[in-house]
Amino acid sequence: MENLITNPFSDYPFGPIIHNTGLSATIRIKKIPTLFYSFDKYEDTPFAELNFTDYQKAKYWSVVEHLQNTEFSISKIVCSQYLDTYYIKTPSGEEIYNGYYKKTGMYSFTPKKNGYANAAEIMCYLTDESNYKIKINYEPEEGDPQKAYETIKESCSENNILITNIFHEDGAIVYCLKTQVSYAYIQLKFNNSNMLTWISPFSTLASSDENINLIAAKLKELHPQNGECITL
Repeated sequence: MENLITNPFSDYPFGPIIHNTGLSATIRIKKIPTLFYSFDKYEDTPFAELNFTDYQKAKYWSVVEHLQNTEFSISKIVCSQYLDTYYIKTPSGEEIYNGYYKKTGMYSFTPKKNGYANAAEIMCYLTDESNYKIKINYEPEEGDPQKAYETIKESCSENNILITNIFHEDGAIVYCLKTQVSYAYIQLKFNNSNMLTWISPFSTLASSDENINLIAAKLKELHPQNGECITL
């Protein structure tokens, strides 16, 4: 007769059943949490249509900062529904990049045409959010929550990853992270003694996100002698 495993977290869609400090494989996502960003105050941009949301302003000022001291500059921006089109002046001519976004502030940029001479470099400037102004209202409790916070903060600092928000949801603490190439978040569950019981990472790159996998592995090492990952 097969052993029956009861999942104490069946009401929470956080991946495999976790025993003690468990670690699930990084799960692919197409969306990010509504609370993914916690922005600090931004001044308005020169483009009125960009000033309706914090994430549009954040993106604009981020790109402006990245383009400083380069041979590129923004010549204009055309806004339509869920699309900010950036016109970039380059030495080889104007290049146009479509920035599709969602209400969560998640952007996806693509060149309007193939074969732009500066596409690789400009795409990096458009997608790098490491200079976003973030203000997080979170104070970790003593014990594993504090250790987890310090571990994630240190790893992010070492790998140029931006912590965009930290919040509580459905009994878990959620760390939202923007790497150079992905959107990701990690959900942490603690027991009544504030011991870390499970770690569940999510990323637009799934298990290929080496940065997120590394952070999750370091969190697992807070209690290396405990736990196993049980999948159904």
